[in-house]
Amino acid sequence: MLGASRGRLVQQLMTESVLIAFAGGVIGLLIGVLGVDALVASAPDSIPRLREAASTAASSGHGARLVATGLLFGIAPAIHASRGGAPRDAEGGRARHRRRPTGRAGHLLVISEVALSLVLAWWPPVC
Repeated sequence: MLGASRGRLVQQLMTESVLIAFAGGVIGLLIGVLGVDALVASAPDSIPRLREAASTAASSGHGARLVATGLLFGIAPAIHASRGGAPRDAEGGRARHRRRPTGRAGHLLVISEVALSLVLAWWPPVC
């Protein structure tokens, strides 16, 4: 936002982060409740104790944790983005995008993403 203070930028980015996390939590909860109901209704009677399956308050608590996660993981990018000043390219003009992560946190995130994707790619199937 043009002319906004640092606090206002952080507030705006945190609001967006929490709203996205909240929407994801609500949609996930709805899919979970409807999915359990659909599974119970469509499954054969030969599956033991399936009729006892239901969404509980514990599963609803995941939505609250998702909002807390939105706050937690939204604060670092919000503070970083509010520092001001766009990066400059080689000619001294304003660059549009950064191509590489900066600092240890950025490098750590890239290393973590690659490591987790490799683990998931070679994870044995559960069949």
